[in-house]
Amino acid sequence: MVGAGLGLLLSQRIEPPGQSNKPFADLGAETKEEYIVLVGAAYARDHDLEKARAQLAVLGAPNVNHWVASMVDRYLSEGGDPADRRALVELAHGLGVGSPAVLAYVATLTPAPTST
Repeated sequence: MVGAGLGLLLSQRIEPPGQSNKPFADLGAETKEEYIVLVGAAYARDHDLEKARAQLAVLGAPNVNHWVASMVDRYLSEGGDPADRRALVELAHGLGVGSPAVLAYVATLTPAPTST
């Protein structure tokens, strides 16, 4: 009986694993960047810019476009997962980021014209 009471008390005070009531704006920078990569992956799949903008807005960052651009620069210079790089570049391009790194990468994604 004491164990059940203690368990009930602890369950009300301790957050279950994987659940959080923290707003996105309170998350750490690394977690926010992981979230941006996920938003980029979703955008690369469905190209729904309004949905991506809404998802990025929950971060509460003053200039998400600048953040995405700096992530693109870092991901391109440091390497990493090619799918993540591509997703970030597509997201940045969709958001209107026109940094040299984004424009150069987008140019490599454009297929060469073929004669018909």
